Amino acid sequence: MSTNVSKRKLQDSGNKQKKKAFVKHNGSTKMFSAKPKMNGFLITCTLNKERSSAREMCDLLCEHVEELYPELCEKKEIEEVESENDDDDIEASLAKELEEMKNNKKEENKFEIVPLNINCLGFIRAKIPLDPTKIVHSIFETIESKKEKKTRYTQRVIPIMNTCNTNKPEIFNMAKTIVKPFFPDDQPKEYAIMIKIRNNSKMDRMEIINGVAKVIGEKHKVNLTNPQLFVIVEIFKTICGISVVEDYFKYKKYNIEEVFERVMQEQAENQ
Repeated sequence: MSTNVSKRKLQDSGNKQKKKAFVKHNGSTKMFSAKPKMNGFLITCTLNKERSSAREMCDLLCEHVEELYPELCEKKEIEEVESENDDDDIEASLAKELEEMKNNKKEENKFEIVPLNINCLGFIRAKIPLDPTKIVHSIFETIESKKEKKTRYTQRVIPIMNTCNTNKPEIFNMAKTIVKPFFPDDQPKEYAIMIKIRNNSKMDRMEIINGVAKVIGEKHKVNLTNPQLFVIVEIFKTICGISVVEDYFKYKKYNIEEVFERVMQEQAENQ
């Protein structure tokens, strides 16, 4: 009887370990894990569907990465090692299998779901070098051309080129690195700063706008109706994300549902 009890304890312990590992791998929704220097995608979604939204977006993002960055998706070939004896053959074979396992793992882990513990909001960090604005543009181009969407819970997907801590000096320094290169002084452009502050009552909206505008420079003019470039500033809790894009209004502020509805309405009117 004691043996059965011991076995049961071991089994329960094993199940707890598996559950722990699962939660650790997928991230807990009861913590805020965003941090500076993240490149990725901020997503808004249906209430209580944050994890489902993140998972469906990871699948969608992987599809577009394969199309736009095929070189990042090619599995590395392992060179065959010729050996003179069986022991060397076995060692070479094991080494090859281990290397293949590592490569396969790298292939699968292109993105990481980052818990935010904010209703209707999620973040997906890119673990490979890519341009999130290029990926998001591709997603909406595909919705228009194929007249289909592959998401159920996701509403908006916003590219984030980089993140920093939510304090003015760091935000303005990041703007110098991310934003300013899009606005050379000898090429005047019109722009709009689109700022959204979530779960943070300390940051002043106009102070951030004025500070980023100062980084851009006086030779460039504000145009809130039809700008050439949009500077996206997303503040959520203690993290700020920034991007520079061209098609923010064209794609309804990157709202998947609204763009899909517009595309289907246009199709119905043309029939």
